[in-house]
Amino acid sequence: MALLACSNVRAAENTPFQLLDPITIARDDGDRIRLAGLAGPKLDPFMDRAGLRRLLEEALSGGFDIQAENSVDRHGRTHAQIYLADGRWLNGEAVARGLARVSGQYDSSPQILGQLLTIETKARAAGLGQWGRASGFRVIAAEPFGARAGRFMLVRGRILAVAVRSRFTYLNFGPDWRRDFTIGIPKGKIRAFRKAGIDPARLAGREILVRGWVEWRNGPFIELETPILLQIL
Repeated sequence: MALLACSNVRAAENTPFQLLDPITIARDDGDRIRLAGLAGPKLDPFMDRAGLRRLLEEALSGGFDIQAENSVDRHGRTHAQIYLADGRWLNGEAVARGLARVSGQYDSSPQILGQLLTIETKARAAGLGQWGRASGFRVIAAEPFGARAGRFMLVRGRILAVAVRSRFTYLNFGPDWRRDFTIGIPKGKIRAFRKAGIDPARLAGREILVRGWVEWRNGPFIELETPILLQIL
């Protein structure tokens, strides 16, 4: 898998480490590193925990380099891309094998997230890893929405109508906004969507794939702040 060009790589050749969870390592120097761009075990209970642990234990034993992202979460973990001594991109390989899904929860660059999403699309189409298991990953239909809110999901459907209000632009997928699936884009994020080539006000009739945390807010609802997590099909 091709490496991304980067300038903030810290070498960690043969640095001792231990696994804290399926996508987080702790190095002996005190750093805690999480694979950036991927949904963690609390966010995504359908990830292949055992498969990810095996991948990390085998891959990292030969040494690795770290490209740190510009985000440290509230637990003090640095989110990073990890590159192996043999040239493989570990974050991408975890997604390519269908072991983990892309979340975009923290500030990975659009270039990196775009590559991860492309890799995930191929793994999903091929039914690899958790994409091929009945109890694994799946894409939820927006209408009728048949899943329980309160977890991370990928949702696919056709936008029925768009409503621009004072705080949000609402993308409605059914005729009853009090019950049907809705995406809400905060007013302050609209410019970022337009800059990315997506005008939320003009999405009625378009089929999309969106990912995020689904809560219950007058029906199942995703508050969406990052344009790249909305894919127009």
